[in-house]
Amino acid sequence: MKHFTLLVFFFSIVIFSQSKEKNIDSLFLNYTKEYEEVTYAHLNKSIFIQGEAVGFTIYVFHKHKKQLSKKTKNVYVNIYNNENQIVSQQLLKVTNGIANGTISLNKEFKKGNYTFLVFTNWMLNFNKQNIFRTSFKVLDIDNNSVLDLNNKKAKSLDIQLLPESGHFLDKTINSVGVVVKDSLGFGVPNLEGTILSNKDTITHIKLNNLGITRFSFFAESTKDYKLIFTINNKIEKNFAKNIANKGVLLSVKEVNELCFISLKTNNETLKSIKTKPLLLTFHDGKVLNKISVKFNNKTTITKKIPLSKLSSGITIFTVFNEKGKPISERLFFNYNNISVLKSNIQNIHKNDSLASIILNYKTNNSKTTFTNVSVSVLPKNTKSYLHNNTMLSQVFLKPYIKGIIENGSYYFKNVTNKTKYDLDNLLITQGWSSYDWTSIFSSTLNNKKYVFEDGLTLNFKIPEKEKLQKLFIHGTKYNPPKFIDVYKNTKEFPLSDFFLFEEEKLNISKVDFKGKLSKPNLKIEFYPKEIPEINIKNLKTLPIVEFYTYENTVAANNFSKLNNFEILDGISLTTNLEKIRRQKIKSEAFGRVFFIDKLERNQSLVNFLNAKPGIIAFDDYTKAQIVVKNKRSKENLRLVLNGLQVSEYLLFNYWMDVVDYIEIDTRSPLFSIKNHAGGTVNIKTKSNAFSKRDVSISTYKAPLTFTKKKKFYIPKYTNYKDVFFKNYGVLDWLPKNKISESSNLNLSFNSKNTKEVVLFIEGITENGDFILDEKIIKID
Repeated sequence: MKHFTLLVFFFSIVIFSQSKEKNIDSLFLNYTKEYEEVTYAHLNKSIFIQGEAVGFTIYVFHKHKKQLSKKTKNVYVNIYNNENQIVSQQLLKVTNGIANGTISLNKEFKKGNYTFLVFTNWMLNFNKQNIFRTSFKVLDIDNNSVLDLNNKKAKSLDIQLLPESGHFLDKTINSVGVVVKDSLGFGVPNLEGTILSNKDTITHIKLNNLGITRFSFFAESTKDYKLIFTINNKIEKNFAKNIANKGVLLSVKEVNELCFISLKTNNETLKSIKTKPLLLTFHDGKVLNKISVKFNNKTTITKKIPLSKLSSGITIFTVFNEKGKPISERLFFNYNNISVLKSNIQNIHKNDSLASIILNYKTNNSKTTFTNVSVSVLPKNTKSYLHNNTMLSQVFLKPYIKGIIENGSYYFKNVTNKTKYDLDNLLITQGWSSYDWTSIFSSTLNNKKYVFEDGLTLNFKIPEKEKLQKLFIHGTKYNPPKFIDVYKNTKEFPLSDFFLFEEEKLNISKVDFKGKLSKPNLKIEFYPKEIPEINIKNLKTLPIVEFYTYENTVAANNFSKLNNFEILDGISLTTNLEKIRRQKIKSEAFGRVFFIDKLERNQSLVNFLNAKPGIIAFDDYTKAQIVVKNKRSKENLRLVLNGLQVSEYLLFNYWMDVVDYIEIDTRSPLFSIKNHAGGTVNIKTKSNAFSKRDVSISTYKAPLTFTKKKKFYIPKYTNYKDVFFKNYGVLDWLPKNKISESSNLNLSFNSKNTKEVVLFIEGITENGDFILDEKIIKID
């Protein structure tokens, strides 16, 4: 929040108790000084068929800056069933604030609603509102009755009337927020009601599409107040039963780029507080501003602040009495400077079952250095994309309020005066913010139990008898090989920023003074060992609305059959299977693949490689290592054994007796590593293990590994024109896409024979521009 001189805008300034004001300052600073994160996940759908895959992209934000967090590298996904039991967990690698993955909805996912939770370990130190959670539904299409259970009706109404600043005050005009929800937790739209004082009508109200409205009335403690809705029968709700005789109300509203703040009291209160100083604070969750005020002889004080002087998003206004106790609070939302990019379609092209499109996003910056955009591609009339949260509502709203937000995208897709009014009504009905002053006053320094996680941390423990000078860590997919010098008398040391994925193991050798590798005797502890427990009292989110009528499920059953395999009896396919295996390996390879026959196994690796064009190879006996170079560039080749990048020492005098095949690529190394730019030699053994001669490696298995990225499974449908596909089908999911420097987003996706598709697009640029886009595309 921007610092500025408040004398121009605000109340007459008096001296609030300096000790109390200083105490609030220091406590708030202590409570908010730490780096905080907010998570969000964009799911490709909200309603799935058992057997499908959930595709998702995770975004980790710096809470205050509203930009991607570059600090975190580990993120967790938990999925809970209706009984709050965990049915799936994943640990994912985060790069530049982005991670993506898939979850297969196997037999563990029975029919019903599920909660999808995303968090980092560090987030567990803070308000759980920062953690992303959403619901999705799984339908079991083997049961023909699944689709006719909809049209559920609310059994009862939950009617709440909430005063604007937290309490009602006698002999004063009070603003009241009204929210009406059904038994499923959804707002009841467009309901009309009447407000009565005793038996006299005060006003009539009408709820908006989300079941929310507001009204004002002059409160008198001697009267009874009632709200009446007439639906099938009359529903009555008494309110304002406890109208306070004394107090201060806080009212906030936006008018013409100005924020008006009013403090109101009654004559009874004015007698005792007119000369006593009060403190008005306002903050955005990071920077606290304060004004000391007093009423003097007035019952209302109203001043104004330009919206340009407030932070974008939520501002929390709080009034403290002379004893330093918070007595009124109000949340206000400022739309200024929230950049939501919109796109124009530049080009559409179709080639067989694939379509490509170019969308142009006009940015406020001349160059966008990094972006990520995730895109769900569904049939135009889909009924399976019903998310209550969006990236914008999760980043700008959810961390600051305690309640559940219904249809968060509504408040950001098309911002009008009505949108702003409806959001302000939502904030009135939320009561006090998630920044609880009781917690702020009781917070202590340095009480962070959960640490930032930087991949896996390995703690090496060296036994007394083990003499080490140097260790060699063999490479994996995300960890290039590295040497570690071990200082004399070292008994323990850590290694962080290490990533092991499913089925990968840690392979270590020790190196003597001649450079020879041998098997070390070490004890290694891994952290984290397990996915951390998360304590959230109420995991439930808004369920997915069930409003569909009965539909023909024949196509759905055909979809089910596509996920099964048919076994043929009495047919031997051994020869063909080996041929198919070899063809598959060659088709996926980057370079030339050589399968090793029996005669070729009776030689050394050096002899084999020297016989291949473009390669120079020899065993260097002075250093006890193999040397493999690109004949043209004279650069060393990267050596990979069963998926692990290995050192030249390991393949010294290596024999071919266990080799299945070797892939040689002298043109495009998998990734560039210093001293290995000449290409790649990828050796695969018959047993998918190291040669029996290789006794120089100690292998360790981590108790927790990262989940591998898997290709998103797009179901195949027997009919792309029937009701089932149009309502529940999937065309494509594009989890990671970039906007070019010319502000173009180039997308290619599976369109089949569908003439119209809808793209649900979410994303963010490094500069903080958000993307919340829904495009209906007509494919010619």
